[in-house]
Amino acid sequence: MVEPRRVLRYIYIGRLSLATAIFLAAAFSWHGPDARDTLLATLALFAAITFTSLSAWFGLAYRTVVGRGFYYTQSLFDVALITTVVHITGGSLSPFAALYILATACASLLLPVGGGLLIAALGNVLYFADVIVLQGTSLGMTVILQLGVFAVTALGVAYLGARLQEAGVNREALAQQLVVVKLQAEDVLKNIRSGIITIDVQGRILFANSMAGKLIGFDDELVRGQNIKDIVT
Repeated sequence: MVEPRRVLRYIYIGRLSLATAIFLAAAFSWHGPDARDTLLATLALFAAITFTSLSAWFGLAYRTVVGRGFYYTQSLFDVALITTVVHITGGSLSPFAALYILATACASLLLPVGGGLLIAALGNVLYFADVIVLQGTSLGMTVILQLGVFAVTALGVAYLGARLQEAGVNREALAQQLVVVKLQAEDVLKNIRSGIITIDVQGRILFANSMAGKLIGFDDELVRGQNIKDIVT
C-alpha cells in the first residue's frame, strides 16, 4: 500500500536537493552565468526551503486536515520548480526536462487518476511555454518528441499509480473483512456450550472459550500463548 507521508518525505528531500544543486551550480560552477539565471536559482532555493518547511509543519500540526488540496499544492509547486530549473539549464537542451515525468509519478501516487493527468498536462504546457514562447526555440522534431514522450509516460505512470492506489484500497477492505469475520467467529465460539480449545503445532493455546475454562479450571482470557501441558497438569 502506498503511504502518502513516505512519498512526501521523498518529495521534500528531492525538491530541496534539486534547488540546492542548481543554486550552487549557478553561484560557483557555471562560467559567467547570466545574472537573471543566478537570481532565479536563488529565488528557487529560497522558495523551495520556505514552501517545504511550511508544508512539513502543516503536515505535522494538522494531520487530520491534510487532504487532496494539500497534495495538489505540492505537485503544482514541484512542476513550477522543475520549469524554473529547465529554463535556467537550457530549455529544450536541459537534462532536467525528464523531471516532469518524476513529478507526474509522485502526483499519481498522491492524487486520483485525473489529478495525475492534470499535473502531467500542466507540465507539458509549462515546458512548451518556456521553450517556445520565452526562449524562442523553433517547434522542431526534438521538442515534439519530448512532449510526446512526456504525454505517453504520463498516461502510463497515471495508470500504474491508479493500480497501486486500488491495490491499497482492496487491501484495506480485505483487512476490515477479516477483522469482522474474526470477531463473528470468536463470538460464536464463546457462546457454544461445548468446551473448545485450539492449539498450534508447539502446543501453545491459540483460543479457548469460556466453557473450556470452566471444565478444566482456568481463565480463558489469560491462557492464550501458554502451553497446554502446563494448563492441564
